[in-house]
Amino acid sequence: MDDWFGELLNASSSKRPAESMQPAEGPCPKADISPCLSPAVSEDSGDAVAALLSELGETFDSEPMCHVVELAAAEVSENPQASEALREFAAVRPNDAEQRGHDVLVKHELSCPVEINKVDLSDTKRFKNWPYIKFSTWVKYLLDSGRLAQQLCACADLQSMQVKLQEFWLRYEAIDPEHQIFAMRDAGTVDLKWVIPVYSHSDEGRGHKKQAFWLLSTHGALGRGTRAFLKKSKDKLPLKRNGFGLNFCGHTWTTNFLFSCMLRKFFKKDPEILHSLVGVYARDMEDLLLNGVSSTDGLIQVRCCHLGTKGDLPALAKLGRMNHTFGNVPKKAASKKPCEGICWMCCAGRESNPSQNISAIPFEDTSGKPLWEGTLGQQDACDGMPAILEGVPLLEENRWQFFKTDLWHNFHLGVAKHYVASALVSILENVDLE
Repeated sequence: MDDWFGELLNASSSKRPAESMQPAEGPCPKADISPCLSPAVSEDSGDAVAALLSELGETFDSEPMCHVVELAAAEVSENPQASEALREFAAVRPNDAEQRGHDVLVKHELSCPVEINKVDLSDTKRFKNWPYIKFSTWVKYLLDSGRLAQQLCACADLQSMQVKLQEFWLRYEAIDPEHQIFAMRDAGTVDLKWVIPVYSHSDEGRGHKKQAFWLLSTHGALGRGTRAFLKKSKDKLPLKRNGFGLNFCGHTWTTNFLFSCMLRKFFKKDPEILHSLVGVYARDMEDLLLNGVSSTDGLIQVRCCHLGTKGDLPALAKLGRMNHTFGNVPKKAASKKPCEGICWMCCAGRESNPSQNISAIPFEDTSGKPLWEGTLGQQDACDGMPAILEGVPLLEENRWQFFKTDLWHNFHLGVAKHYVASALVSILENVDLE
């Protein structure tokens, strides 16, 4: 999906055959969107053109559409033989770039042909006809276009995908035999070699005028790995010795599939709006498991199993309706009301309450055998049934395991950042540098 600008520019290129569009060498290659030189550009300026095209492709990854329109206009001004498609794109007003730019892409069949559904989240006009894209719609599109195995399981074809999925579920059963997907297998309801494991992911970023912007997406549990994983050729090991790659490598546009998004200010006063939208997502995921999706020709049927939802702690607290979160950490040495815990997984952070014969379980305990370890899964920290859990094949006592902490937010940006900073300060204070 990130080579649409290359397609526009290719329409302006000469009749000379374009160079191969094969991915560049390297652990995590990006698609080469560079077409051959335009007739209006000399061979001597080839490096400049290649640099421009590279900038166009990379800019759209991180910049607003209006900036891409400006780059297109610059190309048209220097190329009298620019195609009609590129001229239309360059003529878009920067203020209308997000909408009009998309219209041009649709007109020239350079957008992804997936259906956008609408749902009424409430009786308020603002929340009527709210747009979203079912994950089942994405799955069907990937299946019909021959991309399913590669983009959801990091496999070359459907045959290798089936082998990989059988091995994945064999390993998953060894670590979580109580998961109800195996009861469905034993009952003959599902064939695990056609069941794709997926995770949902929610996060908040910044949108127009830096407004808080929430989104929900889905990605396959099986990915290409990391740069280090591929550099060591671990992906080429025999099946039984292959650790399978994480979904860290590759452009997120090709591995993470958007469901919907919403400004935080829309659901801040009424969180039920958000849960209504998440409920739509959960019901689609349930249908994907129970009924699956068939290819247009009816020859192939695949299912997806929602293994968990990932995010930073604020995102998980929202989706899980959690009442035991990091926000409950006591701010003073003594509290009027004893803290009941700061974690949805265990009783860490619980303060003593002699009147109810409750002992303290400090969250600061980082010993080899902390007290909180023995309380994993012993409490229900959710305020009601979270919408994200609707239809998930999990036993009620195991639902706490569905919520997965995000490695980057919780380790790289969280614990590790503070640990490294504290370690550096300690070194500077205790080491003689003279």
